[in-house]
Amino acid sequence: MPTFTQEAIATKKKKDIKLVGVDMYIITDRGIPKFPDGEFGPFKCEFISNRGTKVWPGFVSPDLLMVNWYRCRFVATRDVQDAEINAFLSVASKAAALALLVRVVIGLGVAPPSHAQQLPHEAAIRAPAGTHFVALQDAPAAEDAVDFNGDRAAVLARLKPVRNYMAWLVALAAVITCTFGNLAAYGQTNIKRLLAYSTIAHAGYMMMAVPPMLALADRDVGRAQEAVAALALYIVVYLFMNLGAFAIVAFLRNALRSEEIADYAGLVRRAPWTVICFSVILFSLVGMPPLAGFLGKFAVFAAVADGYVVVARDGGAANYLLWLLVIGGVNTAISLFYYLRVVKVMTIDPEPHSRTPFSVGVFPVAYVVLLTFPLIVLIFTWNFLNEWTLQAAGQLL
Repeated sequence: MPTFTQEAIATKKKKDIKLVGVDMYIITDRGIPKFPDGEFGPFKCEFISNRGTKVWPGFVSPDLLMVNWYRCRFVATRDVQDAEINAFLSVASKAAALALLVRVVIGLGVAPPSHAQQLPHEAAIRAPAGTHFVALQDAPAAEDAVDFNGDRAAVLARLKPVRNYMAWLVALAAVITCTFGNLAAYGQTNIKRLLAYSTIAHAGYMMMAVPPMLALADRDVGRAQEAVAALALYIVVYLFMNLGAFAIVAFLRNALRSEEIADYAGLVRRAPWTVICFSVILFSLVGMPPLAGFLGKFAVFAAVADGYVVVARDGGAANYLLWLLVIGGVNTAISLFYYLRVVKVMTIDPEPHSRTPFSVGVFPVAYVVLLTFPLIVLIFTWNFLNEWTLQAAGQLL
């Protein structure tokens, strides 16, 4: 079902048709109307001439060469709920994929504490039925007792090559993902595509917590758990940032009928609360203090730095962790430019004279404020969240 219809009067010229109320040109070639790629997304344009003839783009009609004016009606050909779908998928899919990644690398390269504790129960199950009474009556001698810590240390030592390989592999994937996402988002003029590519970059930031966790698993279990907790903390904060950003894009799309960044010019004069919340979310996505996005990014970078210090101190190969930290910082600087560009357009650029009055609505603004509020207050009350994530990480390592 079409979501909405927009009409605009078009004045015919020699080779260009300027649409009144729509700040763009439709290039014509021998009477065939054409659109720039991606300009209208899911919309079609139906031309209705002063003779009442309807012509769709790509259909040659002599009538278009003779009329003095025609009406260009934009009709949605499918549901335009992409922003809402992207918001859900970019959070749910990333959380599930990263949880699976952590679980897989731990299963392949780390022996959890419960591994050794299950050995006595497995031995009792395999023991003959007539011998379990003797085991209950006679306590084992000290020299016959099972050294659980030693057993786990031996397993970790055998799995060290596996952990090193996976740490390098995940670090490389994180660098490629983060760099590609930021570079692709840098040149975007559509806000939805900008946020979509930036979500790829954030997936790379989150993956950066996995290599130090693997590197520290046999050296410092406590810091390895902190690396997993940093990833979980990042995901929780990212939930509010991403849902808030895509919600604002959806609300502004419904109000402005556009997702182009240029159409956000001077938006602070018409929708100040929406612009303020959007600016807070964008700065939080960069990782600027004192917003909650700083917590997630700092926790991940701190885990990488701890991994480098501990591994280097033990004489291991730690340079890849240092490069991972440097590349993460450079990518953060790149993201600052394209996020700040959106804020600049909304707050500094002049409002276009052709903009028609619009309203975002009370309930959309309240929803956006509700999602933005945790990004402001979590910096002061984040300890409870850190404790929860550490408890969860303690069950894995």
